Amino acid sequence: MTTSDGDLPNYGSVPKPPADSSVPPPVPPVPPQSLGGPVPPTASPPRAPLNPKALWSLIIAVASLVGVCCVFGGFVGIAAIVLGVLGRAEVMKSNGAQSGVGLAIAGIVLGAIAEFGSIVMLLVLSVDSL
Repeated sequence: MTTSDGDLPNYGSVPKPPADSSVPPPVPPVPPQSLGGPVPPTASPPRAPLNPKALWSLIIAVASLVGVCCVFGGFVGIAAIVLGVLGRAEVMKSNGAQSGVGLAIAGIVLGAIAEFGSIVMLLVLSVDSL
């Protein structure tokens, strides 16, 4: 079955849509400025600066966890706890001018875990030496 146009077979013609179509034409998109509302900002608002004591509390607490196996983690854990408490107090007093409460709390908790772990390691090492 070939057509007069060439070697392609004749599969039939494409039906034309009815002239009385019930589907309305698509509505063009409306730009956001013409809706009457404000245009949403594309950039996020500036963040409050991070409290350095809170950040160092977390860094020192992680280092103290590494040092637990060498028993020096307890001394470093105390520094992490102190910096975390001071950093959290400064952030709370700043009324939103500084951020880092979560870092300070994490530093306090990890420092306390390192302190406890160092005490356990000291006890284990002292019992082994008896």
